[in-house]
Amino acid sequence: MKKRILSYLLFVSILITLSSCAGSKLSVNKGDISIKKNDNGYSVIANGIYEGVEILFDGIIDMEEVRTSSDVLKIVQNSNGKTYVAVCKTDEVFKSGSELMLLEVENVPNVLETICVRKSSASNFKVNSRDANPILLGDFDGNQIVNLIDFMIFRQKYRTATGDGVYEELYDISPAEDVFDGIWEGIYDTKLPDGVVNILDFIIFKRNYKKNTSGVVEGPVVIDERLSSVCEGMTIAPNSVIRVAWKKIKGKSMMCNVKLYKNEELVQNIINVPEADFHIEGEGDYSIEIISATNDNYSTKISFKSTKLYEEMYQSSNGVVYVDSAKGLLSGAATDVDFKFYKYSSYVLPGTDETINERIRLNLVDTNSDGIYDAWTETTNAQQHPWLTMPYELNAYSTVFHIKEFVYYENKIDVRFVGISGVYTGAVLTVHLATVGFELNVPHSRYFLSQDDAIDSYGMFMLRERYDSDTKPVIDLDLDAPLTSGSRATTFKVKVTAENVANFAEIYDTKFMQLAVNFDDDLALTKVEFTNFFDGKKEVSAYKMNADNNAVILYKGIMEGEEQAAPLSTDFAILTFEVKPLSEATSANINLVYEGYWDTYVTYPDLPNPTFKDSENRSVDGFVIDFNPLTVEWGGNI
Repeated sequence: MKKRILSYLLFVSILITLSSCAGSKLSVNKGDISIKKNDNGYSVIANGIYEGVEILFDGIIDMEEVRTSSDVLKIVQNSNGKTYVAVCKTDEVFKSGSELMLLEVENVPNVLETICVRKSSASNFKVNSRDANPILLGDFDGNQIVNLIDFMIFRQKYRTATGDGVYEELYDISPAEDVFDGIWEGIYDTKLPDGVVNILDFIIFKRNYKKNTSGVVEGPVVIDERLSSVCEGMTIAPNSVIRVAWKKIKGKSMMCNVKLYKNEELVQNIINVPEADFHIEGEGDYSIEIISATNDNYSTKISFKSTKLYEEMYQSSNGVVYVDSAKGLLSGAATDVDFKFYKYSSYVLPGTDETINERIRLNLVDTNSDGIYDAWTETTNAQQHPWLTMPYELNAYSTVFHIKEFVYYENKIDVRFVGISGVYTGAVLTVHLATVGFELNVPHSRYFLSQDDAIDSYGMFMLRERYDSDTKPVIDLDLDAPLTSGSRATTFKVKVTAENVANFAEIYDTKFMQLAVNFDDDLALTKVEFTNFFDGKKEVSAYKMNADNNAVILYKGIMEGEEQAAPLSTDFAILTFEVKPLSEATSANINLVYEGYWDTYVTYPDLPNPTFKDSENRSVDGFVIDFNPLTVEWGGNI
């Protein structure tokens, strides 16, 4: 069974590193209080250092019977013969030995439950919100300050939860974090509601108590390249959805006004946002100006181009950019897609002339836990090569996007999604998967497997600039002559076509080629013909059938000597098949072979996967092989 690791990218959703309560590391303890009798009643004492405390007493205690100091906010609620009392200090914590409250009652109350929230100096909770504006949490009346009026509103919603008819998400302000900068510096401004309003929400409220969002000046603006999909001097394809993000020099987000220019004309203006997204529809020279929302003196600008020429290069399957759609299969994915990467290397065994060819398994690693892979590790152990997972569907910018293709570079890996419904229908969204890519001129491969098994695709690639689309060395299967519709033929021929393969093989000194073809049991392979494939070269060709007679290995080598006297052909081989007389089938599949698992190798008379070697027995990459099956149909009766 595959081990699947979910790797959901990235910057179109809210990311949570660790869901600790209230934005800091909080420990919840019960019973960490003491109750002492004094002349005025019963004093409830803290036995530790707490940010807030909630106590459930047996019996009814009125609000007037719970006394606290002037710097303490308190909530008293009676329910079913019991009393909840919650207290938080507005400007600091309760110290060990300090008084939490004074209960002016005649008899010592029975404590049923105590929740003490302790704050440590370390903070592991992180919210990185990229689709929401900052909120002054606790400002329930919207006057840009958290004060006593907000507290009077908040305590009416204390101890409510989803489904009780009273809960409102406005008051559910924990977990939370101080994410944004500028006027939001030191303010809890981003929340992830958990469906309950309790002591943890009370603590967030007290942390923002007396905070306001007016009168603070922003700082210098810098582009956040990790979150932006464009940068200075970049060229992109038309019809792309892009994101630009920024921050203060010290790293926090800030609110800015953003202007998009095309050919020096203003085309879009967005006010007071922490990030901005644009749909770049046509060719042109573009620039984006980012200006602090509170101080026009702080701004920055980036310029980039959009051209169709780049789009054509970007969508090619060769060069220093490789676009991988698994021959269009990815765009039809209906479930998430698992994937793996590999690298191939060759070395000479010390002290011998023997060349060792090795497939190395590559693992992407996120070393800084920011949701984007930034390093490779290598292994030859299959058990240490886990699957990664890419969602087939993203919901962002009021649009549903579906996966389209992976894009490989020397220094990064992107995944492209296309809008299928919503605001950006038909537009392309690029998601950064990794900030590391693939070595130039080194053979690599990838394996795609959808979780419903509809996509099962292995493919090789290498970043290079060795051929264009007109000279691509493609090996494929093709029916020699189409069968007449509605009539059943007893025999037919299939060509192993190899357009541009001979020229490419000669350039890279290829001396040996090996391919495997398998076919359904309803067919019998009756003849294998080899053509004069290499111009001016002596060729040696052979084939070998497997024991089940449903697969054949094809071999071709180049030797010293005279070329055979026959016309040149771009066909590697021609296979003649016969429909078995007892077969009731009306169609069959034939395909070039790639086997992803070792346990299937035993069904072949030799290693089944494509092999290409040069004169020094080193692997040669660059051949494009179409592993999709050729389906041959026939009808009627024999």
